Amino acid sequence: MINLLLRIYLVLLLCFLNTGFSSAAPLDMGAMFPEVPLPAPYTADQRAYLGLADDKPFTLRQVSGQVTLVEMLNVHCPHCRKQTKPYNDLYRMIEADPETRGRIKMFGVAVANDDEAIEDFTYIYNV
Repeated sequence: MINLLLRIYLVLLLCFLNTGFSSAAPLDMGAMFPEVPLPAPYTADQRAYLGLADDKPFTLRQVSGQVTLVEMLNVHCPHCRKQTKPYNDLYRMIEADPETRGRIKMFGVAVANDDEAIEDFTYIYNV
């Protein structure tokens, strides 16, 4: 049951990520995500979860999991706020299953948001 729900969430996530980006050139099927430096998470616990040693910018290659799910969001977006519960549920399912725990990592990238808004969002929605 958990594997089926995980597959459904992954398919929905991929469908969501493939919509609305008409101004950017899409990646080819099977292409690697570009090596874009990302700011390190705020807390040591979040960095440890991703397998990052310090608070310096990182790339997806440095994340310790075999699969990394990245959610692009804006903390003021009502749809992004509604998605926090399903993503939190997915996180709990991944961490509860010994076959996926440590192998699948998840994190969000807040686009065009300031640090205070991001901190409020993570606190309010427990992400």
